[in-house]
Amino acid sequence: MTQGSNSQQTPVPPPSRHWMFDETIKPSKFHHLLKLPHKLSPSNYLTWITMIESTLKTVNLFGYCTGKVKDPDPADTTAAARWKRMKILVHAILMTNMMEDIINQFDDGEDLIAHIAKMKEYHRNLILMSRNIDDELFACFLRISMPALWNYVFAALPDRYTLEEIERHMKDELGVRTNQQTNATVYGAFSKGKQKGKIQGSQSNPPKCTNCGKKGHTMQKCY
Repeated sequence: MTQGSNSQQTPVPPPSRHWMFDETIKPSKFHHLLKLPHKLSPSNYLTWITMIESTLKTVNLFGYCTGKVKDPDPADTTAAARWKRMKILVHAILMTNMMEDIINQFDDGEDLIAHIAKMKEYHRNLILMSRNIDDELFACFLRISMPALWNYVFAALPDRYTLEEIERHMKDELGVRTNQQTNATVYGAFSKGKQKGKIQGSQSNPPKCTNCGKKGHTMQKCY
């Protein structure tokens, strides 16, 4: 038996528990974070993310953006409720520190598939810059990138939704809208053709005046 086999291994300490699981959340303590000096714009991402990261790290909340703070066991209802409430607060801090044209990236009439691809490209760029955000937070960003007119599309989503669920709802709605547009186009073409047929029919059989015997007018309009 070697000497190493007789030595006792140092026990690995369990991972530290995040402070908010054991404390009552007081949102008023974080209200100053809802109005930071710089809002995210199309041209200041590096400045903004540096500010957000350092600010959230000072209150030990940046782990919500990276996925480091995991949701607790659902059986621990108190901790689960605190985790959910704090995550909503972190979302609010991020959103209120973004300009409106950054939050709402999509305009009705644009290519939805291209919009989804663009948002995923943003996510990949963040990963390459070591500024990764977890899929659940990215799903939230993708959802709020849509205008308010799309809110009904997401009404049936659960409180905790995945990126795949958001994409499915968006693409299903695109299918419905495309089908409606196709039906409207077909109906419009049919109605236009039917009306044109009526006009042509009336021109091929013009009225005949019983007063003068000429075609093209009736007796009431005879001159």
